[in-house]
Amino acid sequence: MLETTPIDALESLHLVTADGKVLQLNPSTYLPEPEPRFHLYQEFSPITPRVVSAFEPARFGQQITSARNRVFVPTIVFGELKIGRLAHDPDATDTDNLPYLNIEHLRDCLRELKSKPEKPTKTVIRYLQQDVLFRTIRGGFYVAQNGESFRYFAFPDLNALESQYYPWWRSALSTFGA
Repeated sequence: MLETTPIDALESLHLVTADGKVLQLNPSTYLPEPEPRFHLYQEFSPITPRVVSAFEPARFGQQITSARNRVFVPTIVFGELKIGRLAHDPDATDTDNLPYLNIEHLRDCLRELKSKPEKPTKTVIRYLQQDVLFRTIRGGFYVAQNGESFRYFAFPDLNALESQYYPWWRSALSTFGA
């Protein structure tokens, strides 16, 4: 159904914790970051790989949904995950706070992007093997369609989560969500 829904019809995104707490996100204006960095994306629908990319979210969405590519999906929902200092340096230390399995494999994928600029995207995990911790979301969630349409749903910053959305945030910290 997603690929037949016009992207402008997506008026909100609802994040639900395991115990039923709901956070509604409305579309936001997307502003790309000025400096290049590596990104870790979790694709949610219709496919579920976790990938690293040198592309910022809008460019990544355009690339993965363009029919000009050998492998593409017409529409995708994905989110960016935090990778801390690894975003600039795959060999950075102090990554103990990152809750991902096999950090060394993540580093290897980032090193490959760094050494092969002609390959801007690399799959880290082919299929989502665990739920995503909401505390790892960086920036927000994105929907891209047909290599041209793009919609951004900003994730609230920590201050807003702890003040305005505290019941949801408390639930999200104690449960997994996808």
